[in-house]
Amino acid sequence: MPHEIREQLYAEEAQYVERQRKQGASQAGYPPINITNVMPAQTPQTSTPESGGLLSCDHSAQLGILGL
Repeated sequence: MPHEIREQLYAEEAQYVERQRKQGASQAGYPPINITNVMPAQTPQTSTPESGGLLSCDHSAQLGILGL
């Protein structure tokens, strides 16, 4: 392939890629939005003196465990 034709093909491809890039950005009319999915930090559960550091539970409920 002649060198001049090869250079012309590369130039046309570069122009096409640049047009596609510009067209994709301008179609929305707004700048792109970057979204980062981050889970919020969990606050540590502190114990209070009145609970003795234990979680409160209902002791009146009974578990029905088979085999026991």
